[in-house]
Amino acid sequence: VTLRRGQVVDVRVMVAGETPASQATALSDTGVIVFVPQGNRQVGQALRVRVTSVGRSSVKGEPMSRGEGGRGEEPA
Repeated sequence: VTLRRGQVVDVRVMVAGETPASQATALSDTGVIVFVPQGNRQVGQALRVRVTSVGRSSVKGEPMSRGEGGRGEEPA
């Protein structure tokens, strides 16, 4: 499964990171690992995130507020 920058995905935050301390590791509903900055306080929670960067072996996403966009939206 390939994720693209700007895509919206549902994840479950699994582990709070140690470096950097506030980053957490989450698993998307499609099985892709997503690093979530500032996600350490959401361990065990389901979040909707917007993908902010995609590397060869990593994906980063930022949590969306409850009222923001839906699944799979691209930025305008």
